Amino acid sequence: YQTHPGSPYHSRRADTQFFYDDYIKLLVETVGSRRARAITGPDIRRWHENWAAPAAPGRPQRLRRAQAAITTLRVVVAFGVELKDAGAKELHQVLGAMRFATPQRRT
Repeated sequence: YQTHPGSPYHSRRADTQFFYDDYIKLLVETVGSRRARAITGPDIRRWHENWAAPAAPGRPQRLRRAQAAITTLRVVVAFGVELKDAGAKELHQVLGAMRFATPQRRT
């Protein structure tokens, strides 16, 4: 997504690219070795739970972080669909059927 010349990443504003860079790094570090075709819904739910886990005991859950990671995963997988990757197409369908806890609205 970040390096393909036809990716919509290159037409995004710099601050949006920075957002994607952070969360793509998180995805690569935590689940980057998994093939799209091998990912299941329970895998994604487990990842969401891990990304939302408090940074330290007694701290609040990080639902914004988890939501941003899932959003980035959806964007990256959608680009895989554009490239006609069969695994990405299957994963896109799975992600489309999934719903996650969302953080409270900002004031």
